[in-house]
Amino acid sequence: MGAHFPRMIIKASTTPPSGSGGGTVLQRFAAAFVVIAILAFGAACKKMGEPGTGEQTLSMEELPRADSIPREWGKLISVSSIPGIENWAQLWFEDDEGRIRIAAYNVRNNYLSKQARIIRRD
Repeated sequence: MGAHFPRMIIKASTTPPSGSGGGTVLQRFAAAFVVIAILAFGAACKKMGEPGTGEQTLSMEELPRADSIPREWGKLISVSSIPGIENWAQLWFEDDEGRIRIAAYNVRNNYLSKQARIIRRD
């Protein structure tokens, strides 16, 4: 009779042994890539400066009538909207002297704002 040895089964494990730091090479590479990408994007950003005088120095003009735009304001050159401010449109006019006036119009309630901004061009 021969010696009887216990049968050994070797099984491959997909998880790293405990204490080895965990993760496959691909997982480690992906994690390193994400960290490098975050650092690169952070370095590319720059702090925005304090707001300048900008709009604070724009002249304001009151509409003479609440239901119309004066002919002297010139031609309508553009209509725009501001994201996040629903139901309002900005009407941009330019007169013969190059002045630009911006009037706000409420589309839902069908009325013009009483104030318009003026951008003078030198």
